[in-house]
Amino acid sequence: MSSTTIRISQQARDEARELARATGKPISQAVEEAIRAERRRLFWASFRQAAATVLKDPSAATEEAADRELFEGALGDGLDAEPIPD
Repeated sequence: MSSTTIRISQQARDEARELARATGKPISQAVEEAIRAERRRLFWASFRQAAATVLKDPSAATEEAADRELFEGALGDGLDAEPIPD
């Protein structure tokens, strides 16, 4: 895998170093995982915001409930449910 250099503050570097030390991983891996975790957090925050917006609109909420009912049979696919992170 190729790599690159980015400029960050000394404080961010120190925090990345501490994160790496705490997890026992190389700094690059700790930073990559932190970035992925933040992207997931932002995705789910956006998802929750959109869901809340839908539920505020009675017409959209009714349509969403109908969609869930339509696809309810797909839940029996035998796959384990994945938790939605906080």
